[in-house]
Amino acid sequence: MASNSDSPVPLVGPVEVGVLVDTVLFGCALLQSCVYYKNSQRDRWPLKGLVALVLFFLIAHFGLLIGWLWNTEVAVGGAAEPAYASVILGVVSILGAIVMVIGRCFFLSRIWKMSDNRLLASIFCILCAFTFTVALVASRAFFTPSTSDLTSQLNGDWIIPLAMVSALVCDLLTTTTISLYLRAQAHIAVTQFVLSPSERNPLTNTLHSTTGTIGLLCLWAIEANLLTSSLDIAVVLSYWLAKDSFAWFALYTLMPGVFANSLLAAIHSRDRLVVDIEQCAIKMDNTLIDQRRARVSPARSTPASIKID
Repeated sequence: MASNSDSPVPLVGPVEVGVLVDTVLFGCALLQSCVYYKNSQRDRWPLKGLVALVLFFLIAHFGLLIGWLWNTEVAVGGAAEPAYASVILGVVSILGAIVMVIGRCFFLSRIWKMSDNRLLASIFCILCAFTFTVALVASRAFFTPSTSDLTSQLNGDWIIPLAMVSALVCDLLTTTTISLYLRAQAHIAVTQFVLSPSERNPLTNTLHSTTGTIGLLCLWAIEANLLTSSLDIAVVLSYWLAKDSFAWFALYTLMPGVFANSLLAAIHSRDRLVVDIEQCAIKMDNTLIDQRRARVSPARSTPASIKID
């Protein structure tokens, strides 16, 4: 492998790091997909097709990244890259944008179902479409003639930071909205019963003992799209702090894998969430019955006195 000083392709290092980590993400996505199709007998075909579509684009994204590394490092030995090499990165960028927009649309559908607010859902839909469009436009930087300086164009193109910032805003708003609605629904689920102060503490303890702190944190991280938002922040910070190192490009290549795994994990969490709700409801019901029986039993054992004037 040529050194960084001799190699005219400074993106090789970031792509190598990205592919190394993306291999783990790709394997996790494959494993989650296999588990999903094994246990998805009750799901309808649109959801099964969505998982298959995400897996197809993720395989193409991962395969083209490896193909670009092969052509740049093995086929030409680190010399000037072939004319079609930057085009491969452009296709990789487009495929990654498709995977990310599918993930955002999935979480957008959850906002629609939870809020039942058409205006809010429409705003998020417009923001998601804008983010996807900007990402597609940003990929044009890779479709350059072989005589152009690709790295200078990536550093000087204003559309690339716009794509990063729009993705960050979209994902942070999605995370915040889902988190607020989940918290509101949890509050409603606990306070919808008319409870006396003596009933509230045992009921709260039952709720926490059923779900567990670790389980709640993991479920919130998956459902609220927290992982994707954290990666967006890392990409933006690395771009503004160390743009010339192209560390942001290594992180950007991981985003499709993170989105795919986040989407698949959110789909898998449905069964766990249903089980937790059912167990919690049973324990809450048993707790209320036991407490009310304890209050009623002494009253029944002492007959009321009858006074006759």
